[in-house]
Amino acid sequence: MANPKTQIKIESISSNPDHFDQRKALTLDEVSRNKLIVGKRGAICPDTLRRWVKAGLRFPDGKLVKLPAIKVGKQWLTMEAWVRAFQTRRVQANLVPDPEKKRARKRLKKNSKQQ
Repeated sequence: MANPKTQIKIESISSNPDHFDQRKALTLDEVSRNKLIVGKRGAICPDTLRRWVKAGLRFPDGKLVKLPAIKVGKQWLTMEAWVRAFQTRRVQANLVPDPEKKRARKRLKKNSKQQ
């Protein structure tokens, strides 16, 4: 029996291969170029996306979440809906600043300086 402390919890984001349409699929380079997943400094590089596909991303609650993708030939392909679900999960876990909260903080900072 495995030690409960070393068990990994993996959370799945719906990535049903039946709903995979290769014509609408995006490569990880396209995801990065189109800025579908952003971080604190802007677009996430394709190498990071590949790491999230293969190894996953550890969240503060201890769960490991992988970016859903399907390997076709030598390329990883994903769907925009899968990418958006992954990004939403990152925002909910506070791993990425919510753009709306960031704008609100800037407004507060600007207003406090004016007073």
